[in-house]
Amino acid sequence: MMTKFQLSRFLFVSLLLVGTAHKRLTAEECDNLPHADHPKSVLSNGLVKAVVFLPDAQRGYYRGARFDWSGVVGCLSYQGHTYFGEWFSNYDPLLHDSITGPVEEFRSADGALGYGEAKPGDPFVKVGVGVLRKLDDSPYKFIAPYPLIDGGRWSTRVKHDHISFKQQLSSPIGISYVYEKTLRLSKNDPVMVLEHSLKNTGSKTIDTEVYDHDFFMLDGKPTGPGMVIRFPFAPRPMDRLNPTRR
Repeated sequence: MMTKFQLSRFLFVSLLLVGTAHKRLTAEECDNLPHADHPKSVLSNGLVKAVVFLPDAQRGYYRGARFDWSGVVGCLSYQGHTYFGEWFSNYDPLLHDSITGPVEEFRSADGALGYGEAKPGDPFVKVGVGVLRKLDDSPYKFIAPYPLIDGGRWSTRVKHDHISFKQQLSSPIGISYVYEKTLRLSKNDPVMVLEHSLKNTGSKTIDTEVYDHDFFMLDGKPTGPGMVIRFPFAPRPMDRLNPTRR
């Protein structure tokens, strides 16, 4: 079964569209990137420039057990401003949240695919990461450093304005898949779109959800009380807001 889904960066677009006139890129934007020695590619549509780190089990910028390894944006620039970047003080490629950009995590009812059935030492699966080893009998913890057993086979295709990733994974617990993700800069517009497909190639059902953690860093500053976001429409909650619920 193939599932395709697309995330248009509407919030990203509202932040970028600060004026009607487009300014061309300058050479220095996103050049001073920390930890830039990891494998990466640079995308541009002439308006937006994006530095994207590549999945690599030995040298990758992010090798943690929580987030999807593909589409990690180290920096993005537009009209002299930068978006995304390191929001943390201590960098370690194996930490669960040492990651930048509009990162994504696949989660299932018990935290990860096969986690609830696994015994300590047994494998379970996270899409975009691979086959991991369960540490103990405790419930799934996204902060836990679950050891990677098999990251599958990653491949990457790069064009000047988009990059596509493919992860092919076969696990010993019947969960196997082909996961594809494309990060694309729209032609002539300051828009970035994430496109995905997930094909189940195993014997077990894949029941999972994915969410996006933007981790915005605007001109090197994290989100805080001084930030204001204006929408071109009247935002309305889908459910009644409950300030006591977390």
